[in-house]
Amino acid sequence: MEKEEENRLKQLKEVVGVIKEFKRKFFLLGGSALLAYRDKKLQSRHTGIGLYGYNDSDFQGIKKRLLEIGFNDDKFPAGTVIQVRKEDYYFMIFYLDKKDDFWFSYTNLGPYLYIPDVFHKFEKVKFYGLEFNVPSPIKSYLYWCYGESWWDRTQENHCHPPAGIFIPIE
Repeated sequence: MEKEEENRLKQLKEVVGVIKEFKRKFFLLGGSALLAYRDKKLQSRHTGIGLYGYNDSDFQGIKKRLLEIGFNDDKFPAGTVIQVRKEDYYFMIFYLDKKDDFWFSYTNLGPYLYIPDVFHKFEKVKFYGLEFNVPSPIKSYLYWCYGESWWDRTQENHCHPPAGIFIPIE
């Protein structure tokens, strides 16, 4: 394993350790889930982590604790997103909350609504000796996010609609 990869893994373990201190359920999202499942590695620059159930005190506590252990606040302008950085690697932590049958988070672009049933079941994916939750069934989730080319390593995969949609939520 290269030094840069070792540093990213160390930082991931630190972030996960803080989330576990707050006893929050978490899972990998989007490209982080894709690479963990398909390639068994971390993304080169960032990791997206989802947390269930918005709780402002936990949200602020997790952010405060990450800053205490040396992460920098990227001051992501959003209500339910934390973005922190250490060296040149960043973590986006999304809180998801439920309204009716839909999961949503608030981002800098406004409320982001996810289709129902995406975050009701999870399966485990293992990489670097760690085990993470990912939406289940993972192949359906990745198809939903990236379309039929999700498995193709030669394609540049970007999460696109219908993975979620920005809409007003009251």
